[in-house]
This record gives sequence, structure tokens and C-alpha cells, in this order.
Amino acid sequence: MEIFLKAILLDNQLHSFLKGRIQFKKNTLMPDSFDLALDIGNSTLGGAFFQEELLIETFHLPVHPLKEKDLDPYIQNKSISQVIIGSDNIAAGLTCLRYFQAKNIPVFEVDSENLSLILDVEKPSEVGNDRIANSYGGLFAHPNTDLIIVDMGTALAFDVVARERRFLGGAIAPGLHIAAKALSEFTDKLPLVEIEKPKSCLSKSTIGNIQSGVYYGMIGTIEKIVSEIKNIHFGQGNVLVIATGSLANPAEAEADSSIFAKLRSDLEKDLKTTIDYFEPDLTFFGLHEILKEKANGKRT
Repeated sequence: MEIFLKAILLDNQLHSFLKGRIQFKKNTLMPDSFDLALDIGNSTLGGAFFQEELLIETFHLPVHPLKEKDLDPYIQNKSISQVIIGSDNIAAGLTCLRYFQAKNIPVFEVDSENLSLILDVEKPSEVGNDRIANSYGGLFAHPNTDLIIVDMGTALAFDVVARERRFLGGAIAPGLHIAAKALSEFTDKLPLVEIEKPKSCLSKSTIGNIQSGVYYGMIGTIEKIVSEIKNIHFGQGNVLVIATGSLANPAEAEADSSIFAKLRSDLEKDLKTTIDYFEPDLTFFGLHEILKEKANGKRT
């Protein structure tokens, strides 16, 4: 399968990764060594290879369970200079840490300390690594901008980030698949269904009813929470709303199924008045920014 390389054109006018993304064939740009950013969630591990500010290649694999040998196909034949791990999955995170330590590759981990981002919440140590990385990624893509970042993964997370590099908190709700699974597990008669946009919100079948409730429930949740955050905190001020996460990522969608790819496309269309940008690689860029901070031993 042909692999494409993705790069970001960086200049002072950059306002969106999507506006600056270009694709290259693999043999047109091959650096001597890479930085590697690993985003480890509850169900999926995502990896991204960087050279300086360029995102070169990404990969995804499941983490239930993750074994060290599972990393070999993606890591072999690559020279890696340093690694950053942002993990909300303890077991998978430890597996990756041991893997790279055994290869004597410098490894850094995301934590809530010594950041240039101020965690303006009650307990900074409880802020998820993915939320920290998303905040860094958002401010990297859109500097000097107030942001609401909607992470559509296993959970549906809303991260509010002020332009002066301050994480203000947000909200967390069940993601699509959690909602569907809960209906099946906590009732006797409701089945577990494939999540997709139904033909109509008003359905006449049990499966269609569940799909309608879960899909449009997520749309409504995003629209309402974003609206409330804007009204309460930002008033009439300008704020960008960015979507990321597995449901915003066409690479993950295509790897998983055509249904998942269409679901992502439907969400983008139905949220076009609420979401300003879909930026699927936001977390990777945030992790890479954290890696540069930690490798330099100072805030940048």
C-alpha cells in the first residue's frame, strides 16, 4: 500500500493545519532521523513521525492488549532521535516506555508539571494528557486565539483554552460508542448497534431509534455545550472551535471501516455551523510541542 507523507507549511500567516497540509510520496522526503509522538488512548494508539516542524507519517493500532512486538512494524527501519508519550492508558503507556528504553532512545512523558501552559483548574494533576496536548496543538495552530477544542474520542471532551496559554477547564460527556454500549449493557432488550447517521431523526425501528438518539444526541450535546461556554466565558468575543479525536480523523476512519468514514463525514457536515476547523492531527502537533519543551529543558 502506498504511503503518503504529510507536511505542514509553517509561516506567520498559518491559521489552520488543514490550509497548510500538502501530501508527498514517501520517496520524495526522507529525513535521517525522526521525533516520534505517541498518543495513547483507551482503545487506540496513534503515532506521528516528525522532522523539525514537519509531520511526516502517522499510524494507528489497537491497544487491547498492546504488546511490545506490536510496535515493531511501525518502528523498524526508522532512526528515532527522541519520543514523547501522552498516555491516558496506564498499561499501554508502560509497554511503550519499556520498549523505547530498551532501545536506549530518549523518552519523555506528558505530565501536568513544568509546562508553559497554565492549568487553571482545581486539581491540575487530574487534567488528562490528551487535553494538555490538544491545548498545545491548538495554540500552535492558532496562536493568540481563544479556543474551544472538541475531542471526539471514546469520551467527548471540551477543552477551553485562553489565548494567554491558560487551560480553563471544560466538560466531559460520553462519546458515541460509550452511549450506544451503555444502552445495550444496561437494558434487557436494546441491542448494540452500528453507529451511523440514520436516514431520519424520526425512526420507525428499534435500531433506527438508537442510532437517531445517539447520533443526534451527540450533535445536540456539542452544539449546546459550545454555545454555553461561548456565552458564559467569552460573551461576544471571538473564539475558534476546533474538532479533533478519532471521529475527526479520516486516517483512522478509513483504516477502521467505510461506515466510520461516512460517520465522520456526516458529523463534519452537521456541525459545520458550530465547528470552525476539523484538525485531526492536533494532538500530535501538541505532543511534539511538549517534546520540544522537555528536550530543551525549558519553556518555549
